[in-house]
Amino acid sequence: MWLWWAIARSASADPATAGADAEAGEYNRLSEEIERLASKNAWAGVERTFLQLLDTGIEPSFDDWIRGADAARAQGDLASAHARLVAANALREDRTVLESLWDIDSRYGRVSLSCDPDSYILLEPERTAMDPDLLRSIEFASARIHDGCRFEGFLPVGTYRLLDERVEVEPRSPVTVVDLRGMEIDRRTRRDLRRRWSAGSG
Repeated sequence: MWLWWAIARSASADPATAGADAEAGEYNRLSEEIERLASKNAWAGVERTFLQLLDTGIEPSFDDWIRGADAARAQGDLASAHARLVAANALREDRTVLESLWDIDSRYGRVSLSCDPDSYILLEPERTAMDPDLLRSIEFASARIHDGCRFEGFLPVGTYRLLDERVEVEPRSPVTVVDLRGMEIDRRTRRDLRRRWSAGSG
Protein backbone atom coordinates (compact mmCIF):
# COMPACT_ATOMS: atom_id res chain seq x y z
CA MET A 1 0.00 0.00 0.00
CA TRP A 2 2.76 2.46 0.96
CA LEU A 3 4.65 1.76 -2.25
CA TRP A 4 1.53 2.37 -4.34
CA TRP A 5 0.94 5.70 -2.53
CA ALA A 6 4.51 6.82 -3.05
CA ILE A 7 4.36 6.02 -6.77
CA ALA A 8 1.04 7.82 -7.16
CA ARG A 9 2.36 10.87 -5.29
CA SER A 10 5.47 10.98 -7.43
CA ALA A 11 3.45 10.70 -10.63
CA SER A 12 1.10 13.51 -9.61
CA ALA A 13 3.79 15.87 -8.25
CA ASP A 14 3.67 19.38 -9.70
CA PRO A 15 6.77 19.84 -11.93
CA ALA A 16 6.79 23.57 -11.14
CA THR A 17 6.91 22.85 -7.41
CA ALA A 18 9.68 20.33 -7.87
CA GLY A 19 11.63 22.86 -9.92
CA ALA A 20 11.15 25.57 -7.31
CA ASP A 21 12.35 23.20 -4.58
CA ALA A 22 15.45 22.39 -6.62
CA GLU A 23 16.17 26.10 -7.16
CA ALA A 24 15.72 26.80 -3.46
CA GLY A 25 18.06 23.96 -2.59
CA GLU A 26 20.69 25.29 -4.99
CA TYR A 27 20.23 28.81 -3.64
CA ASN A 28 20.80 27.60 -0.06
CA ARG A 29 23.88 25.67 -1.10
CA LEU A 30 25.36 28.68 -2.87
CA SER A 31 24.51 31.01 0.01
CA GLU A 32 26.34 28.72 2.43
CA GLU A 33 29.28 28.53 0.02
CA ILE A 34 29.43 32.33 -0.10
CA GLU A 35 29.68 32.49 3.69
CA ARG A 36 32.37 29.82 3.73
CA LEU A 37 34.46 31.62 1.10
CA ALA A 38 33.94 35.03 2.73
CA SER A 39 35.24 33.66 6.04
CA LYS A 40 38.48 32.87 4.19
CA ASN A 41 38.57 36.25 2.39
CA ALA A 42 38.40 34.34 -0.90
CA TRP A 43 36.65 37.21 -2.63
CA ALA A 44 37.14 36.02 -6.20
CA GLY A 45 35.34 32.83 -5.22
CA VAL A 46 32.63 34.82 -3.45
CA GLU A 47 32.05 36.89 -6.60
CA ARG A 48 31.85 33.81 -8.82
CA THR A 49 29.46 32.05 -6.43
CA PHE A 50 27.33 35.18 -5.95
CA LEU A 51 26.80 35.42 -9.73
CA GLN A 52 25.72 31.77 -9.73
CA LEU A 53 23.30 32.57 -6.90
CA LEU A 54 21.78 35.37 -8.98
CA ASP A 55 21.24 32.87 -11.79
CA THR A 56 18.89 30.84 -9.57
CA GLY A 57 16.32 33.63 -9.97
CA ILE A 58 15.73 33.77 -6.22
CA GLU A 59 16.05 37.21 -4.60
CA PRO A 60 19.27 37.31 -2.55
CA SER A 61 18.99 37.87 1.17
CA PHE A 62 20.34 40.96 2.91
CA ASP A 63 23.48 39.05 3.94
CA ASP A 64 24.00 37.72 0.42
CA TRP A 65 23.81 41.24 -1.03
CA ILE A 66 26.37 42.42 1.54
CA ARG A 67 28.75 39.59 0.72
CA GLY A 68 28.30 40.35 -2.98
CA ALA A 69 29.12 44.01 -2.34
CA ASP A 70 32.21 43.05 -0.34
CA ALA A 71 33.38 40.79 -3.16
CA ALA A 72 32.88 43.45 -5.81
CA ARG A 73 34.69 46.06 -3.75
CA ALA A 74 37.60 43.69 -3.12
CA GLN A 75 38.06 43.46 -6.90
CA GLY A 76 37.76 47.22 -7.43
CA ASP A 77 34.32 47.03 -9.06
CA LEU A 78 32.70 49.91 -7.18
CA ALA A 79 29.70 50.14 -9.50
CA SER A 80 28.62 46.59 -8.66
CA ALA A 81 29.42 47.14 -4.99
CA HIS A 82 27.26 50.28 -4.93
CA ALA A 83 24.35 48.59 -6.72
CA ARG A 84 24.44 45.62 -4.33
CA LEU A 85 24.55 47.87 -1.28
CA VAL A 86 21.49 49.73 -2.59
CA ALA A 87 19.71 46.38 -3.02
CA ALA A 88 20.65 45.37 0.53
CA ASN A 89 19.42 48.68 1.91
CA ALA A 90 16.09 48.20 0.11
CA LEU A 91 15.59 45.01 2.12
CA ARG A 92 16.68 46.46 5.44
CA GLU A 93 17.98 49.89 6.30
CA ASP A 94 21.30 49.43 8.01
CA ARG A 95 23.70 52.04 9.32
CA THR A 96 26.78 50.20 8.08
CA VAL A 97 25.30 49.95 4.59
CA LEU A 98 24.41 53.64 4.54
CA GLU A 99 27.94 54.53 5.67
CA SER A 100 29.41 52.38 2.88
CA LEU A 101 27.19 54.07 0.29
CA TRP A 102 28.16 57.49 1.65
CA ASP A 103 31.84 56.52 1.43
CA ILE A 104 31.53 55.51 -2.24
CA ASP A 105 29.49 58.59 -3.14
CA SER A 106 32.01 60.85 -1.37
CA ARG A 107 35.27 59.39 -2.63
CA TYR A 108 34.33 58.27 -6.14
CA GLY A 109 32.61 59.62 -9.22
CA ARG A 110 30.86 57.96 -12.16
CA VAL A 111 32.53 57.83 -15.55
CA SER A 112 31.85 56.45 -19.02
CA LEU A 113 35.04 56.00 -21.03
CA SER A 114 35.28 54.62 -24.57
CA CYS A 115 37.90 54.23 -27.27
CA ASP A 116 38.42 52.02 -30.29
CA PRO A 117 39.58 48.46 -29.62
CA ASP A 118 43.19 47.95 -30.74
CA SER A 119 43.91 51.66 -30.39
CA TYR A 120 46.26 50.84 -27.48
CA ILE A 121 44.94 53.73 -25.41
CA LEU A 122 45.50 53.51 -21.66
CA LEU A 123 43.79 55.10 -18.68
CA GLU A 124 46.40 56.79 -16.52
CA PRO A 125 45.90 58.61 -13.19
CA GLU A 126 47.85 61.80 -12.66
CA ARG A 127 48.61 60.67 -9.10
CA THR A 128 49.20 57.20 -7.73
CA ALA A 129 46.64 56.26 -5.10
CA MET A 130 48.04 55.01 -1.80
CA ASP A 131 44.77 53.76 -0.32
CA PRO A 132 44.36 50.06 -1.30
CA ASP A 133 40.62 50.47 -2.04
CA LEU A 134 41.24 53.41 -4.36
CA LEU A 135 44.17 51.68 -6.04
CA ARG A 136 42.13 48.53 -6.73
CA SER A 137 39.35 50.54 -8.35
CA ILE A 138 41.83 52.36 -10.61
CA GLU A 139 43.44 49.05 -11.57
CA PHE A 140 39.99 47.58 -12.30
CA ALA A 141 39.08 50.47 -14.62
CA SER A 142 42.51 50.51 -16.26
CA ALA A 143 42.25 46.79 -17.01
CA ARG A 144 38.88 47.31 -18.70
CA ILE A 145 40.34 50.05 -20.90
CA HIS A 146 43.45 47.98 -21.60
CA ASP A 147 41.48 44.86 -22.57
CA GLY A 148 38.40 46.29 -24.27
CA CYS A 149 38.71 50.07 -24.45
CA ARG A 150 35.46 50.47 -22.51
CA PHE A 151 34.68 51.29 -18.88
CA GLU A 152 31.52 52.43 -17.16
CA GLY A 153 31.63 52.67 -13.39
CA PHE A 154 33.26 54.49 -10.52
CA LEU A 155 36.75 56.01 -10.32
CA PRO A 156 38.29 57.70 -7.29
CA VAL A 157 37.98 61.48 -7.26
CA GLY A 158 40.92 62.96 -9.15
CA THR A 159 42.36 63.62 -12.60
CA TYR A 160 43.17 61.02 -15.25
CA ARG A 161 44.39 60.90 -18.83
CA LEU A 162 42.82 58.97 -21.67
CA LEU A 163 45.29 59.58 -24.49
CA ASP A 164 45.44 63.41 -24.50
CA GLU A 165 41.99 63.84 -22.98
CA ARG A 166 41.86 65.09 -19.41
CA VAL A 167 39.31 63.20 -17.29
CA GLU A 168 38.15 65.07 -14.20
CA VAL A 169 36.29 62.88 -11.68
CA GLU A 170 34.25 64.58 -8.99
CA PRO A 171 31.93 63.13 -6.34
CA ARG A 172 28.13 63.33 -6.64
CA SER A 173 28.36 64.81 -10.14
CA PRO A 174 26.77 63.76 -13.44
CA VAL A 175 28.58 60.96 -15.25
CA THR A 176 31.86 62.14 -16.79
CA VAL A 177 31.76 60.99 -20.41
CA VAL A 178 34.85 60.71 -22.62
CA ASP A 179 34.37 59.01 -25.98
CA LEU A 180 37.44 58.72 -28.20
CA ARG A 181 35.97 56.27 -30.68
CA GLY A 182 36.82 57.22 -34.24
CA MET A 183 39.76 59.40 -33.24
CA GLU A 184 42.63 59.41 -35.73
CA ILE A 185 45.97 58.50 -34.17
CA ASP A 186 49.17 59.08 -36.15
CA ARG A 187 51.55 56.21 -36.74
CA ARG A 188 54.28 57.42 -34.39
CA THR A 189 51.85 57.96 -31.51
CA ARG A 190 50.23 54.57 -32.14
CA ARG A 191 53.65 52.88 -32.06
CA ASP A 192 54.44 54.52 -28.71
CA LEU A 193 51.00 53.62 -27.34
CA ARG A 194 51.42 50.02 -28.42
CA ARG A 195 54.77 49.78 -26.64
CA ARG A 196 53.30 51.13 -23.40
CA TRP A 197 50.15 49.00 -23.80
CA SER A 198 52.27 45.85 -24.18
CA ALA A 199 54.22 46.78 -21.06
CA GLY A 200 50.89 47.05 -19.25
CA SER A 201 50.04 43.47 -20.21
CA GLY A 202 52.76 42.04 -18.03
